[in-house]
Amino acid sequence: DLAPGLREPLLDHWLHGRGLPAPTSGQRAQILRQIDARDGRVPCIRWPGAELHVWRGRLWALPPAPPFTPDWQACWRGGVLALPDGGSLHLDRTLDAPLTVRLRRGGERLKPAGDPHTRELRDLFQAGALPPWQRLACPLVWEGDALVAVADRWLSDRGRLLLGETLRWVPGR
Repeated sequence: DLAPGLREPLLDHWLHGRGLPAPTSGQRAQILRQIDARDGRVPCIRWPGAELHVWRGRLWALPPAPPFTPDWQACWRGGVLALPDGGSLHLDRTLDAPLTVRLRRGGERLKPAGDPHTRELRDLFQAGALPPWQRLACPLVWEGDALVAVADRWLSDRGRLLLGETLRWVPGR
């Protein structure tokens, strides 16, 4: 709603405050075209050193996502686990048996603690307002073939027993 003479310096100030470069005039025009995206759309305008997402009526400015392979996985016994997107998974103790942490591959389901129903991750992500750009890099914690935690957002009854309340996910961006 700002006049163009105020809009551009405000955008630049906001981006620079996050350590991100300003867009070109062509990218600014693209931002203006995409800013009123209808529900269900998640536009992303990229330029060297920055990404600008439009989601739920707001702008989200981020550094570019580092490349990572979706088939990444790690054996984890607690403590701090570095994630491929630059984030980390924290547990303030050591586990008796290792768990597997991997990224979403599609079709995963979890029965959250206290919920009578098993839910698809995509439904949990939407209901829990997890930004779309974080969903592919969200760590999934497995005990054998059983999904026990989706980051620190949703834990099964078994996940609560294994991980308690001290599991913490720090997204990479």
